[in-house]
Amino acid sequence: MKCFTYVIRAVLFALATLPFIAGMQVQASSARAVALVVDGYAMSFQYQPPISRDGRVFVPFREFTEHLGGQVGWHGAHQQVSLFYRDDVLILTVGSTVATLNGERITTTNAPFTLNERVMIPLRSVAETLGYEVDWCGDRYTAFIDTPNGNGNNGNNNAEEVPHAPGAPAPGYNSNFPILPLPPANPPNDNGATDNNTEEDETPEPPAAPADPLPPPADGHTTGDTPAINGDLARDVSTTPILPENHPITTLTTMLTPRETGAATYVVQASSPISAVSHFVLTDNRLVVDVHSARSALEGTVFVCPSLPILDIRTSQFSRNPDITRLVFHLNGPVEFNLSLSADRRQLTIGFAKNRINDVSLTTDAGADMLVIRGDALPSVRYEIDLIGRRLLVQIDNASLHVTGNQIYGGAFVSFIQTGDNADGTAYVIAMFRDDVDLPAGVGLLNQGNNAIGLMIHGGIEGVTYEQWLRAVRICRANGFFMNVAQIQRFNEYLRNRYTMVLPPQAAALGQGLIPVGDDFIDSFMLARDINGDTQLIFNTARVLVFEIHETAEAYYIMARLPREVYSMVVVIDPGHGGNDPGVIRNGVVEKDVVLTVSHKVATLLRTHPYIGVYMTRHEDTNPGLFWRAGFAEATADIMVSVHINGFTNTAIHGIETHYTISAAEVGLTFNSRHLAQLVQDHKIAQTGAHSRGLFDNPGFVVVRESNIPAVLSEMGFATNPAEAARILTSTYQWQIATALYHAILDAHRVIGR
Repeated sequence: MKCFTYVIRAVLFALATLPFIAGMQVQASSARAVALVVDGYAMSFQYQPPISRDGRVFVPFREFTEHLGGQVGWHGAHQQVSLFYRDDVLILTVGSTVATLNGERITTTNAPFTLNERVMIPLRSVAETLGYEVDWCGDRYTAFIDTPNGNGNNGNNNAEEVPHAPGAPAPGYNSNFPILPLPPANPPNDNGATDNNTEEDETPEPPAAPADPLPPPADGHTTGDTPAINGDLARDVSTTPILPENHPITTLTTMLTPRETGAATYVVQASSPISAVSHFVLTDNRLVVDVHSARSALEGTVFVCPSLPILDIRTSQFSRNPDITRLVFHLNGPVEFNLSLSADRRQLTIGFAKNRINDVSLTTDAGADMLVIRGDALPSVRYEIDLIGRRLLVQIDNASLHVTGNQIYGGAFVSFIQTGDNADGTAYVIAMFRDDVDLPAGVGLLNQGNNAIGLMIHGGIEGVTYEQWLRAVRICRANGFFMNVAQIQRFNEYLRNRYTMVLPPQAAALGQGLIPVGDDFIDSFMLARDINGDTQLIFNTARVLVFEIHETAEAYYIMARLPREVYSMVVVIDPGHGGNDPGVIRNGVVEKDVVLTVSHKVATLLRTHPYIGVYMTRHEDTNPGLFWRAGFAEATADIMVSVHINGFTNTAIHGIETHYTISAAEVGLTFNSRHLAQLVQDHKIAQTGAHSRGLFDNPGFVVVRESNIPAVLSEMGFATNPAEAARILTSTYQWQIATALYHAILDAHRVIGR
């Protein structure tokens, strides 16, 4: 287990057993306000300051931990608060002596309590969990919190708390409940949100919730299974709890996917009986399953069945001594799931609800039909053409059908459609072909979004092939075929893994059809006519690509290239937050909107440079996952700039700062994240004249820590400072920031451009 585990145990035990802390002696029944200094800055608290009570220092939970970069949660039905830091999850119960750390139960004699409608928690246990150093100045009745190797100035530090040996944890595991965001410590302003602005490994920052810090469950929400805040979370519908037993350490050898199980389940196989399993759900619907006394021989990433509402699956050896293997299922919404152990405890099954198929439809033109099947998640289908029966048979895995009756069509090939459910848990669609036309030349699969699959029933295309060794589509110029390449229109929807070319009118002679490819660059491509009758060449891509067109006397070659093969440098601009995560909302500033505007301005400037390729992690009000952003940048670009706005509880704090961290992949490089951060910071100050708060080596930010390329998180000022917020809202200031980032990227290009 992480080293923080021992810190938390030690501190909890110390808080439970020490009659006083050195330098913090107060009467057991007294409570006195305490000043708090974080990295040399006095932290202000609007409603409830830290206090010393019963020989211990307590702080208001949400305001303090979010300022340090933690992620907090609240579960009203259980009166529980949670703290997320990287892979560690600490859960405390108001008024209870029981806490859980990563699903393992720990007992203390002290408990969190409420004061002035705020949840108060012990200072040192939380701060040291986050890796901070804590000191105490008795003369000034002040606690000092320093970032390790930071520049905090603690003054006269007379004493330091020293944790005693940790107590033995109580047996049992209990973390199988949803975690919800704790409402803000400060009431919303006229914009209705708090000023937190952090990133977190397991869960993105939740949107602000109602101001009451301890809300009762919503009407009818009595079990805690259905959350009362922030929408629905994934829900455990297991019928039998998994009780802990004592067994020797086991090894998790394989994970069977729905391809092997034939059901909507993942099955983890162990070499010997499993002792215990715990789980919890994070605010972004990540289901975290911990297998205790277990070592992992599993692959880090696992096949994601497209018919299940799962975005990503990761496994890891979460800790050693004790041995815990962690499985993380990133779910696509409030999914029902269940966990069970086999009778011999050698198989752990994680099951999910079937995919509900709620629409089956057909569109057609003169040369092809498109059969679209839409579900709650992307349907997983198998199909074959029955030549004798003149029909297309489609089986939908792990699905239940919620459309009724037969549908009659007059398509290019299809006359009517039958649908139904099979006894084996699959659903079926049968498309009957017309008797008065020839059978189709083929059928091709095409994704129609996140939850729909299309089957293109076509008459075939002529003279079009894929040359894998060239990574190119070849269009033959035989029989006098000609098209004006200059008329080709391009639409690069790289965030949807799609690249479309609208071809000149002559391309109608090529026909319509889909050709599967399945290499590391292109999944498939198809020729199809749109509603205007124009022929489109649509690539379903496996990664971000640039397409170049070369013309010879024999053929046109449309060649797929990686951005790094075309541009001398590639940059990813990451507008922070988005979607249901607004970021900071203060003084008229909505962070997600402003940073998107600024990012578009940066991209507009960069697109004037012919040798720099620019891509964005989002173009609109969406919220890609933090790990996805980092992975996208690493796979696509040479550098990344993530654009953010700062916030703080002290409204006097102002200025510009830039965050970075140097990954292992950057060690030894002549240009790394710190170099990029310095360029970004210098240009921002030069353009705006704002106060410089400097650079911060901050591995807590996922996008800079996980990208493995030079990457920075650029702050443009504090929305919580009224004067700075007013500047941030002006177009002039936004262009100044965009121009600064543009020039910083140009300077980087001069150093590392190919």
